[in-house]
Amino acid sequence: LLETDQEIDLEYLRLEYKHAPKVVKNNRAGVNLKAVEGVDPLEAMYDINVGEYEWLISGYTRELIESLGEFTRCRYLSIGPQFCMKIHSDYKERYHIPIHTNEYCGFFDKHLNTYKMEVGKLYRLNATHPHSAFNIDRNEWRTHLILEKA
Repeated sequence: LLETDQEIDLEYLRLEYKHAPKVVKNNRAGVNLKAVEGVDPLEAMYDINVGEYEWLISGYTRELIESLGEFTRCRYLSIGPQFCMKIHSDYKERYHIPIHTNEYCGFFDKHLNTYKMEVGKLYRLNATHPHSAFNIDRNEWRTHLILEKA
């Protein structure tokens, strides 16, 4: 997990997330920003040849993502209160920008090292290694903007 020095306007990200239509199920919520048409934002995508990635948004969030480099899948992903994702590995490097978090949220790696990600910062994550994210707060949701490298 590597923190970068990228400047981010957190209020714009939060505003655009607030007004985005969300898919919600099993204590998670997701919004596709750049995706293959028809793909559920909460489902894993392991076949990178499933179709053409297309932008589904405009505005500050898209401008920020485009300024950071070339990405395929881009989405907001939220974890509800008292939820831990299963330990998993992804097929690509990912970038995370936390936009809502709390002191009871975190990330852990295969050695059970725990990391906290600060709101409004950009983090590079080698997601090809086993990892998980958790939110053990009783009330608040944790939301990250997640970008997958092309």
